[in-house]
Amino acid sequence: MKADLVAESSAGICALYDPAAVERLKEVSWDNFVKRDGLAKEAKAGNLFSYGLGGDGECKITMYVDEVPPKETVVRAHRRSENLLLKVPSGTLVLTGAEELPFKKKRARGKPSSVLLPRGSYRIDAYLPELAEEARSKSGKNEDPRSPVQKAGFWVFVGITLSLTVGLCFAFGWVGGLAGLLGSILLLQPVMTVVLDRLDPQDRLDYLTRLLKDEPPSVIIVAGRLAEEVAVSGMVGGSIEE
Repeated sequence: MKADLVAESSAGICALYDPAAVERLKEVSWDNFVKRDGLAKEAKAGNLFSYGLGGDGECKITMYVDEVPPKETVVRAHRRSENLLLKVPSGTLVLTGAEELPFKKKRARGKPSSVLLPRGSYRIDAYLPELAEEARSKSGKNEDPRSPVQKAGFWVFVGITLSLTVGLCFAFGWVGGLAGLLGSILLLQPVMTVVLDRLDPQDRLDYLTRLLKDEPPSVIIVAGRLAEEVAVSGMVGGSIEE
């Protein structure tokens, strides 16, 4: 089976995991998780696989489950991480930004990109394909990463800010205008960001899927389900970085 998963991350790290394998993170805050190097620990335990993008942005993972990938993508991989453990206790794998893991007091942004697999433990090999690097360097595309809802929200914010600034300028002079501008930036912008995140979840996923549909994968993962009688105590999970 082949599956494409897409996500974005403002922290520069994407995580592939079964939500059931990281349930205990609901008692942990993002800040404490980062301070205690939680991502590396969870990856080593096989509860997730992480991919370091080298900066904020989007990523696309192509998975081959019990299927052989095209030979050239593996042969020409410029980086690889093999024989890793990944636990899939509920049978659902999702890909999100690391900051979107189910932390304490964390509100989900919407339905993540996901794939259904037989429950169990998997041996995975991860590859950074050289072909993807070549395609990205040749494409020269400068895609706007914002979804249509976010673009519309941006112009609404600009319109409100300008109207408020001009109105207060007429009423109270340049001091009032400056106060209106600062107020919009400090107060209105965070509120609109939260509102758009709640309006936008499925639109955002659909947009990312369309945006990356014809792009080569950032990471190729070859996964094979381990037989129940196979001991996994000696196996560890891991990660890969650009």
